[in-house]
Amino acid sequence: MNLNQLYYFKAVAEMLSYTKASEALFVTQPSISYGIAMLEKELGVSLFGKAGHHLWLTQNGKIFYKQVNLALHELEMGISLVKNQNALYTDRQPLRIYTERMQYAQTLINGFREFSEENASFSIRLSQGDSADIVTSLKNNDSDIGFCRREIRDPQIRTEVVRDLDFVLMVPHDHPLCEKESIDLRQIQGYPVVIRRRNTPEGEQAFSFFAQAGIEPQIVGEANSFYNLALLVSNHYGIGIAPLLNDMDKLNIKIIPISFPNCRCWSYMIYSKKRPLPLAGHLFRRFILEHYGDV
Repeated sequence: MNLNQLYYFKAVAEMLSYTKASEALFVTQPSISYGIAMLEKELGVSLFGKAGHHLWLTQNGKIFYKQVNLALHELEMGISLVKNQNALYTDRQPLRIYTERMQYAQTLINGFREFSEENASFSIRLSQGDSADIVTSLKNNDSDIGFCRREIRDPQIRTEVVRDLDFVLMVPHDHPLCEKESIDLRQIQGYPVVIRRRNTPEGEQAFSFFAQAGIEPQIVGEANSFYNLALLVSNHYGIGIAPLLNDMDKLNIKIIPISFPNCRCWSYMIYSKKRPLPLAGHLFRRFILEHYGDV
């Protein structure tokens, strides 16, 4: 196994095309095919499945891609750190983080605070916008790291999954479900339900959880904010599904953890493939993946 083989595999895994990988790497297609064949022979597993012109990662391929992606990034970052050691260690510019609706990403807010406490010599400058703004900012070198609710598929952007929030059930204090310490979503069938607007990531996520539970709830309202959703619940308009946020215990509603299905939502940490992260960004990325990574 050598570095070329790993880079070949990574390119094909991201583009799902030997031809496109060959063009991107300026390497002949037979060289890429041979390199991946040698990888599969050494590992003793198939990394890709193929039917006609359709190519996909096998389960082993997905596992291997995740590790190869991390390993190559660490290697590239190490090379950058060594080559630019003096500049990186004397650069104390704020780490520029661009988030999408940061106020809802409570886990990430905790991560920002914990990183700052452990790395007092670095400061963080936060900005907010939609996912398109974040991607543009990264490409223009106006920010270092971004966080989005949806996965970004862009050849210039690297994406890594991090844990974010757990969804919970919200009910009025006199509701029949109020006595429960946890809830199986299948138990809400037949009750009126309010959610965030379905064109929001949180609304889409709620419908995904309903599908996993095998239910079609009676949706009676879609709120444009979490405050309005909680207001609808407290006024007995319906029970609500939403991410667990700080200060929810101050609302006039009962918060019930969801035991089935696994109602956790995710965020995507993104940064440019075209330039190395600054030292603070490298340390921050490693901190987030170690504490909140998709493991």
